[in-house]
Amino acid sequence: MSNNDSTRRGVDLLNMTDHERECHLSGYLSGVLAGIDLGREQMEEEMAALHRRAWKIVQGMSKLSPWQEAEQARRRRQDEAGSRNRAAGQPWPLEVAS
Repeated sequence: MSNNDSTRRGVDLLNMTDHERECHLSGYLSGVLAGIDLGREQMEEEMAALHRRAWKIVQGMSKLSPWQEAEQARRRRQDEAGSRNRAAGQPWPLEVAS
């Protein structure tokens, strides 16, 4: 029986000797456990990467101005730009002079 024949037909655990069965199952078990360990390491690396990304996002958001402060700064810049572009006493466009 060639190596390819055993691969195609699978492993016959019933016709193996006790020693062959024990060797096969211990190899299978060590492979499964190594796969579980590798999967756990990959999961931990992925979670660590997600935590680092979330931390960077939160740090970036903490440096932003709150909405009200940003809105006040925008209006202040708009007023400064408007004061440079209109004559003294001239009302804003669409503003009703009282």
